[in-house]
Amino acid sequence: MTMQAEEQTIQGIAPVETETAGGFARLTLSRKFLLIFAALGLVGLGNWLVVESTLSHLKGATTQVNIVGSIRWIGQRVQADTLRMAYGRGERTAVEAQLDRLDEVIHILAYGGEHLGLAVREPSEIVRASIEPLRLAAQDYRTDVARALDRLATRRSIADELDALLVDGNYLLSTADGIAAALSVQIAEIEKQATRNLYLLALLDLAILFVALTAVRLQVVRPLYALAAASRRFAQGSYTERVGIDSADEIGDLARAFDRMAGDIERDIQRIARDRDALEKAQDGLRKLSRAVEYSPASVVITDTAGCIEYVNPKFIEVTGYAGEEAVGRNIGFMKSGETQREIYGDMWRTISSGKEWRGELVNRKKSGELFREDTRISPLADERGRTTHFISIKEDVTERQRAAEELRVSKELFQTTFDSAAVGIVLYDLTGRFLLANRALCDTLGYDQEELLRKTLQEITHPDDLAKAAGIERRVLDGELTRCQFERRCYHRHGHVVWVVLSVALVRDQEQAPLYFIGQIVDISSLKTMEQELIESRTQLRELAAYRDAVREEERKRIALEIHDELGQLLTALKMDISLLRMQFETNAEIGKKTADMRELVEKTIGVVRQVATNLRPAALNLGIVPALEWLVEDFGQRTGIAYELNLSGGEIVLDDVRATAVFRIVQESLTNVMRYAEASAIVVSLKRTEDALFLEIQDDGRGFDLETARHGPSFGLLGIRERALVLGGSLTIDTGPGRGTTLAIRIPYVSERLK
Repeated sequence: MTMQAEEQTIQGIAPVETETAGGFARLTLSRKFLLIFAALGLVGLGNWLVVESTLSHLKGATTQVNIVGSIRWIGQRVQADTLRMAYGRGERTAVEAQLDRLDEVIHILAYGGEHLGLAVREPSEIVRASIEPLRLAAQDYRTDVARALDRLATRRSIADELDALLVDGNYLLSTADGIAAALSVQIAEIEKQATRNLYLLALLDLAILFVALTAVRLQVVRPLYALAAASRRFAQGSYTERVGIDSADEIGDLARAFDRMAGDIERDIQRIARDRDALEKAQDGLRKLSRAVEYSPASVVITDTAGCIEYVNPKFIEVTGYAGEEAVGRNIGFMKSGETQREIYGDMWRTISSGKEWRGELVNRKKSGELFREDTRISPLADERGRTTHFISIKEDVTERQRAAEELRVSKELFQTTFDSAAVGIVLYDLTGRFLLANRALCDTLGYDQEELLRKTLQEITHPDDLAKAAGIERRVLDGELTRCQFERRCYHRHGHVVWVVLSVALVRDQEQAPLYFIGQIVDISSLKTMEQELIESRTQLRELAAYRDAVREEERKRIALEIHDELGQLLTALKMDISLLRMQFETNAEIGKKTADMRELVEKTIGVVRQVATNLRPAALNLGIVPALEWLVEDFGQRTGIAYELNLSGGEIVLDDVRATAVFRIVQESLTNVMRYAEASAIVVSLKRTEDALFLEIQDDGRGFDLETARHGPSFGLLGIRERALVLGGSLTIDTGPGRGTTLAIRIPYVSERLK
C-alpha cells in the first residue's frame, strides 16, 4: 500500500475512534450484554428459590419415612433378640434397650426432634392421626416382651408369649406401614406440586432465554456475521465488498472503518496488478526454462548439431557419475555401451535431422562402468528463422523401474499361488463388501463356484443378526483403532443352512494410507460350534439337576427338622413332665428319687441334642428371614470357634423368598466352615448389602489365604458348591485371595423381594 493510501486510511478511521470515545449515552455492546446477564441472573435466582423450597419439604417428609423404617427395624430386632434368649443366647438388657429406643423414636415422630443427625419436624395432619395407635401398639408390644422375658427368667416355656409377641409385633409393623403410606402420599403431592412449579418455571426460563438469544442474534451475531462474511469475501479476492452497517455501537464503528480501508486497498491492488502483469510477462519465459532444466527429475543434455555436449543438468551428473567439466565438450556418444543396436542410432539421427522428435531406449555406461537403460527423448531446437541450432535430450533411468516391475511380477505369482492353494478360505472385498477375489477353499466352504460368489457381497451371505457387529468391527479397523481383527460370524451356505466361520480381517491401504480393500481369512468352525452348544446344554442340564437336588434336600431337611422339633420334641417334653410327676409321687423313696433325677437329666440332654439336630438341619431363625438367620449363624460361629466376627447389613430391609434365603444362608454357612477348617483366621467380616436390583454378599477373613489356580484344578468342592449356588440364582462369584493375605468372597445375586412375587 502506498504512503498516500495509508494516510487516507488513517484519516478515515480516526473520526470513528473520536466518535466512540465521546458517545457516552449510546447503547454499547458491554451495556447490551449487561442487560442480558441481569435478566438471566434473575431467572437463576428464581429457579434456586423454587428448588430450595421443594427440597426443604421433601427432606422433612423423607426424614419421617426413615423414622418409620427405624420403628420397623427395631421391632424386628426385638423379636429376633427375644427368640435368641429363648434358645439361651442374648441378654435381657439388650432387648430392653431396644424397647427404650423404640419409645424414643415414636416420641421423635410425634413431637419432632433429632434422629441420626437429622432434624425431624412435627408430623403433618395426615400422619398425626396414626401416631396414637402406634404408641398404644408399642405399649402392648412392650408388655408382651416383658411377660416373655419374665417367664424366661423362671425357665418356663414362652410359646404363648411368643405367639402374642408375634401378633402385636405384626400389628405394630402394620401401623408403621400405614404411617409410611400416608407419608408416601404426602411426598407424592409435594413432588406433583414441584413438577408443576418447575414446568411453569421452565416455560418462563425458555421464554426469557429466547428473548435474550434473539436480542444477541439481532444486535451482535448478525452484524458480526455480516462483518466476518464481508472480510472473508474480501480476503478471497472480492475487493468491491462492503459491509454497509450503520449502527451506533462498536460493531458499527468497525464496519465503517472496514469499508474505508477496503476502498483504499482496492485502489492500491488495481495499481499493483497492472505493474505485476507487465513484469511477469517479461520473466515468464526465462523462469519456465530455468526451472524445467535445473530441477527436472530427468537428465537433460543440450548438444550442437554435431552432437558435441554444451550443457548437462544436475540430474545427469547424479545418474552418470560424470562431473559437468568431464562431459561438456565431448561427443554425446562417449557413454555408448555397445549393447544398443546400430539400427537404433541410425533411426535416431534420421528422425532428428528431419526436425522431428525421437524417442526410444538406449543402453549406456556410467563412469563406474555399470550399465543402465535410459528412456530417451531427443528434440531439435530452432532459432527465429526455423533453423536447427541445438538438440535437447531428456533421459530417464528406467533400470530400477524394470527391476521393480520384475519383482512385482514375481510377487503377484507368489501371491496367486498362495491364494489358490491355501487350505483356508481367503477373500478380498472392497469397502462396500463386494467380493473382489475368492479362493477355492472359500468356495467349497460356502458351496458357490467362484463366478457366482464374486457376484455377491459379504452382507448378502451374512446372517442378519451379525451384520451390526461386523460393521462396527470393520469401522474400528477403518478408523485405525485396530490393525487387524478376528471375530466369529454366521454365513449362509448356497443351500440355505448356516455356516459358522472365524473371519480374520486386515485393511490394505495405498501409499497415502487411504483404505483400498479388506483381505480376510475364513475358517469353518461349524463342527466346533455344534460341540460348544452341546457342551453348554449339558452344563445347563447338570446345573438344573444340581439345583433341583439342593431344593429337594433343603425341603427334606425342613420337613425332618419340623418333625423332630414338633413330634419328638413334644414327646420328650411330655416324658420329662411324666418323670417329674413320678418323682413327686415317690419323693420319700431316695433310690427312686435318684433314679428319676438321672432320667430327667438324660431327657434334658436328649432334648438338647434334638434341638441341635433340628437347628443343623434347618435353623428356626431362617423362618424369620435372612437377616435374623445370618445374625444367629455368625454369632453361633463366633461362640463355637472363638474367632472375632462382624456382621454388616446395609441398603434397607432385605426380604427374600425361601429359595433365595436358603441359598444365601448355605453360602455363608459353607464359607464359615471353610474358614474354620483351613483359614487359621483370627477375625471374619460378613457384609450383606441390598441395592434396587441386586444383593451383594461379601465374606472376608484375615487367614492364610490360598493359591486360587491350584484350588480351581483341585478337589475344592466347597468353593464349587458356592459358585454353583450363585450361578443357579443368576449371580456371580469373585474370589480375591493369595498365600498370606487372607480371602475375600464377593457374590452378586439379582434381588427379587418376596413381596414382589
